[in-house]
Amino acid sequence: MSYRLKIRQAAEADVAEAAQWYNQRQPGLGEKFIREVDRAIARVLENPLAFPVILRRHEVRRVLTKRFPYRIFFSLKG
Repeated sequence: MSYRLKIRQAAEADVAEAAQWYNQRQPGLGEKFIREVDRAIARVLENPLAFPVILRRHEVRRVLTKRFPYRIFFSLKG
């Protein structure tokens, strides 16, 4: 089954805000954070069923970033 990626504006704003926060702590860290979020999204696109369902009613799944304490929630709609 083929899926397409749709990122909500609120999620984009949250990532941008977090990146800004990291850059204030250490220059360049925000860019590393964004790259890590991109890698997590790439893992989802490769195999979305590999991630646990955390809210069964809406089939919401979660992927964790590896370096930063950040969670990405997603659901599959065909």
